[in-house]
Amino acid sequence: MLTIVEGCVFLDLGCGDGFLSLAASAAVGSSGRVYALDVQREPLQALHRAVTERRIASVDPILGDAVLHLPLGDARVDLCLMANVFHGFHARKEVPGVMGEVARVLRPGGLAAVVDFKKEETPFGPPLRIRLYAEEIEEMMAPFGLRGEWIRDVGINHYLLLMVRV
Repeated sequence: MLTIVEGCVFLDLGCGDGFLSLAASAAVGSSGRVYALDVQREPLQALHRAVTERRIASVDPILGDAVLHLPLGDARVDLCLMANVFHGFHARKEVPGVMGEVARVLRPGGLAAVVDFKKEETPFGPPLRIRLYAEEIEEMMAPFGLRGEWIRDVGINHYLLLMVRV
């Protein structure tokens, strides 16, 4: 599956309250870094409190809009995770802006991972009309220098698409 290794630089794009960022912080260790970016202030404040209370030095909560600019240097990120957010970028026609920034911050050989809802009816999640097949996402990411590695089911309603920056 998806492996986060010690020392890597991990970007949780659209992190919400940062529960995945907190989990990733244990994997990257003290020599790695987790950038937890979201456009909403309130969930990030909750993450900031959790990071402070737990004294986690490797997580940086960042308020920002990935469509406009990721406040990270070029070729800095080893792994960018977009969990349950890609369908929203697509619905708002923000994929070119977001993926341009993701491609800029990913190092060559870096990975972009998308976890999203399958394009099927479920009692929760986004409307079916804005859900995407993993292959559609793969096609949207290709112009940004990302090549599909694999697609896996990860739970009853989700898939994981892994792309590598070439």
